[in-house]
Amino acid sequence: MKSPFKISPFFTDHIDPEKIRSARQGKTIYVTGDQGGYNFHDSPQYDGHEPSSHLMADDGRREAWPSIYRDSLTGSWSNQNRNQAIKRNELYNFKDQDQMIDFARKGNWKNK
Repeated sequence: MKSPFKISPFFTDHIDPEKIRSARQGKTIYVTGDQGGYNFHDSPQYDGHEPSSHLMADDGRREAWPSIYRDSLTGSWSNQNRNQAIKRNELYNFKDQDQMIDFARKGNWKNK
């Protein structure tokens, strides 16, 4: 399955950050732990703890995906790996590593 958010050298300007932000219906969760073993909390666990809705992961090259997922029916949060992101149409492809870093690590899709 191809992601509706696929980014290519020709369609970079057509990504819709609002569509990405709305994928979790505005819901966020406080996350602790490491990728693949995150724990989810309803309240901050330390001073300055910010909630997340996607918590992006990447392959270090040109792909990124949300490493957490919220089930819209049950409201529960879970860890999400690359293969699960593909099934949910949440794998984002970039023309180069710099674009991927701006998106996944610097969060250029978020509200500023």
